[in-house]
Amino acid sequence: MLIPRCRLARSHPHPHLRHSALLPRSRLSLHIPTNHHGTQTTNSQTKQDAIPHDTTTTNQKPKLSPLEWFRRSQSQRPYTTQLCLTPLIFCVGDFAAQMIGDDDGFDYHRALRSAIAGLVIAIPTYKWFLFLGRRFNYSSPALSLGAKVAVNQTVYTPLFNVYFFAAHGLLAGEGVWGAMERVKDKASISIPRSFLFWPFVTAFNFTYIQPQSRGIATSIGSVFWQTYLSWLNSRGERKGKPSVVEG
Repeated sequence: MLIPRCRLARSHPHPHLRHSALLPRSRLSLHIPTNHHGTQTTNSQTKQDAIPHDTTTTNQKPKLSPLEWFRRSQSQRPYTTQLCLTPLIFCVGDFAAQMIGDDDGFDYHRALRSAIAGLVIAIPTYKWFLFLGRRFNYSSPALSLGAKVAVNQTVYTPLFNVYFFAAHGLLAGEGVWGAMERVKDKASISIPRSFLFWPFVTAFNFTYIQPQSRGIATSIGSVFWQTYLSWLNSRGERKGKPSVVEG
């Protein structure tokens, strides 16, 4: 007995599927971006990578104010800062004294002598205030402050006044005896009067000012004190000049 063969009808694919089968595999494969580590990246990462970064604004250093610049210079280059600032303070003080008390015009030689005197004393003054800040520190803040003020007035102030007038006398060509005469006449006046000024500056400096910023307060006080010393020194110079008698 013969079994009749049944022909199965072939199912025809959908027209859209027929065309998709003819497409190459390269067009059907999805392209997923990867980074250099081989991992997949998201759309947000690709967008951020596509945006160029402005390196000029990130690498630009912030501008410093004059006070911040001085503090940084004082901490990084203390000797250079003192050698530049102290002669300038002496010169400004002498300039102010000449503007106040002199009617003969500006004496550039005297201002130069003041700058040279400041240049010589710059580093010793800086070392002195560092020494004073490290020493005489007791359990009582009032005792520490009183000791610093007392030591500064009994040691540094007399030596500084003697040096100031002696340096001006020697630089002016008066010789050793002339410098000693100037010290005897002027230092005997300036040293007692310094007790009315420098104790308050020193107390304020060691009470409210940080150690790295104490040079600022001392420099501000030095401008006023140098003005007074230069004015007092100019009186000694005019005293040595011969007076002109009319008639």
